[in-house]
Amino acid sequence: LLTVSDSSVFLTTMAASSLAMRRLFSHRVGSRVLQQLTLKAVAQGGVARWHSTISANGATIDASEAAPSTRTVPQLKQVKSLPYVGSVLPFYSDVPSTIEQPYEFWPEMRRRHGDFYSMGLPNMGDKSDSRSIVHVITDPKEMFKVVRSGGAYPSGLISSFWPNIKWSKENKLALVDGNDNGLFGQGEDWKRLRTFLQTDLLHPEAARGYIPGMLKASKLASNGAPASSDELNSYLSRVSFDLFSTIMFGEYTKTADKTIPADPENIKFVEGTIQGLSNAI
Repeated sequence: LLTVSDSSVFLTTMAASSLAMRRLFSHRVGSRVLQQLTLKAVAQGGVARWHSTISANGATIDASEAAPSTRTVPQLKQVKSLPYVGSVLPFYSDVPSTIEQPYEFWPEMRRRHGDFYSMGLPNMGDKSDSRSIVHVITDPKEMFKVVRSGGAYPSGLISSFWPNIKWSKENKLALVDGNDNGLFGQGEDWKRLRTFLQTDLLHPEAARGYIPGMLKASKLASNGAPASSDELNSYLSRVSFDLFSTIMFGEYTKTADKTIPADPENIKFVEGTIQGLSNAI
């Protein structure tokens, strides 16, 4: 399942974590320790689920488990799809022609097809189905039920990032240790790493160490908002990158404010990664 609200968080976090890995592992000394730090960045990604835990006939959660409510539960709508091309043909599947622009595509899909629908997304959906079917839900209350029903080892989009997994294994990174691809997997290693990193990064004592830096980075980024009023999505992604760099490295990268100089390498990396991942989504 793909939650639209998580898309921008996931994109910016993956972009920043890739740069973190490149910088951290360019040094031999202490690389093993630094690998553990990089895991924190990946662990902050939003939950973007492509493999549905909802059956074609409806949710696997019994409606009786929810508290009595007059709210209407969204019903599954099946968007037309074809083998191998899925639902990417606007004239056949009644989908927007803006599939390469996710911030326009997904809201329009909700307007056309509601809060719960299935569609074909090649290379991302069910691999056993030639149409690559995925189930998309945009109702936050229904999404909460899905998250709860995911079990101890829920599936997620990150497990399908085979280029990242291959690169990490070739460079012998700690985040892919184990037989199930570590943090990119779906097994015990994933759970152990995720639990450890969430506790370390979100614990109040840990937060006291990086929140002051986040506040300063946010203030610096806010000064650049007027200069980016016509490209808000790109601006917010650069803000996320600056905050990430502050937390992980204690470095104020200042990419969000275009009115002050910034490292050209940082700018190029952020813009290139955002464009590449946006097209992939």
